[in-house]
Amino acid sequence: MAAEERLLLRAVQVGMPVYNAAEERLGTVEAIYAAVADPNGDPLSDAEMSGTPVAWARGNTWAESLALLAGLPAGEVFPKELARRLVQSGFLCVEGEQLSGRDQLVGCYRVAEVRDDGVFLYDEEQAPEG
Repeated sequence: MAAEERLLLRAVQVGMPVYNAAEERLGTVEAIYAAVADPNGDPLSDAEMSGTPVAWARGNTWAESLALLAGLPAGEVFPKELARRLVQSGFLCVEGEQLSGRDQLVGCYRVAEVRDDGVFLYDEEQAPEG
């Protein structure tokens, strides 16, 4: 995760409104999950993605834990590469009427800026590569 993303994540607070790239309100930050990264900045290996002792990880793998956190129906899979990106970059859990499942988990790589007491996102397609 880039230093700029870490600084943006530190500026986010629970309760802040979250806006999409068109500055339409999506919801409110419900929780902030810090990055779980390799100390050398290397991508997490498949073995490292098979679970780690953090409070929110209730599954046997990161993908399973994210599926539980997002409230996905039993048996629905959280994509492994998306799970890797969220866990490595840190992410926000956003509560909003039109958000459910995976859409509630917003990777910090999608945060364009934090200003005016709000979190402004890139569109998924515009988000910097991580």
